[in-house]
Amino acid sequence: MILLIDWADIRMTTLFASSLLTTRGRSLSLASCFAVLMPFFGTTAFDQIAFADDALSVTTTEGWAARSTAFPFDDELRLLAADAVNPAYQQLLEKMIRTDLDAEWQRVATVDNYQTFLAKHGGKEKVLDDPKLKDAYEARREIAMQFVGLVRGAYERQKREPSFNEQKVEELCANANRTRSKVASDSAVAIRVLMVAPGAEGEWPQFRGPTGQGIVIDEPFPMHWSEQKNVIWRRELPGRGNSSPIIWGEKLFVTSASADGTKRWLFCYSTKTGELVWQHLAPPPVEQIEKLYSKNTYASSTPVTDGERVVAFFGNSGVICC
Repeated sequence: MILLIDWADIRMTTLFASSLLTTRGRSLSLASCFAVLMPFFGTTAFDQIAFADDALSVTTTEGWAARSTAFPFDDELRLLAADAVNPAYQQLLEKMIRTDLDAEWQRVATVDNYQTFLAKHGGKEKVLDDPKLKDAYEARREIAMQFVGLVRGAYERQKREPSFNEQKVEELCANANRTRSKVASDSAVAIRVLMVAPGAEGEWPQFRGPTGQGIVIDEPFPMHWSEQKNVIWRRELPGRGNSSPIIWGEKLFVTSASADGTKRWLFCYSTKTGELVWQHLAPPPVEQIEKLYSKNTYASSTPVTDGERVVAFFGNSGVICC
């Protein structure tokens, strides 16, 4: 049975018998078919679309996992599968610049991808001869193809040539375990984390905390918050800023800048009350105002402190130390 769907400049013919979707002359798997339909439906609630006496199976994250119950996905693959059918993730891709997309497609090479699955279970011939292995393999491959299909679509809507092709995807996935094993082997040396200053392990003195890894050491912290929940105080800052706040003791430091970049501030607030302790205005920009990328601001660098001094970088306004 054939279902014809025609929206404006999009003409799609879904052939239930051959399980193919044709759009502008290209054939896609059913997994990719759902990626095309998602923007119109705006939901991943579909587990199955029925038409007359035939049914077209539309795969969700749970559907993929159900086909591989004997060989459960690892956490990384589960996340990739969730993104592959998430409209919000598709919208995020649309906002990515070229360098972001160049890195993003490589997420397809999870440790538990379809190529490493073949290698782990004796090769393609053996896997395809076993129904359970075959289902698990095909689920992993569909996840990969749907994911790279979404990224490829983001490139095309930006009128850019994707930085990958099918061969590159195959090679990257096939080498995923070897690449990570080499990194682990090369990293098998003693590493000591040096703090920016004595006592920094109990503070948040720089971007992503004392170790630069976003790890909180020996302190409970909230996992959920809202307009009221786990909010002690709030303050409205002048201008805009992309930097992260840092904390030492009872002082919080954060930067901001005017929209035109002529004013750039470093603020100090009380962590207990939210009251402004002091503020410093950086010198005017030297020579000219910088040109910004659309997502950026004139206060994008996170300050750093050793508990005695605070240093902040403001581009053409230079470095200030307070």
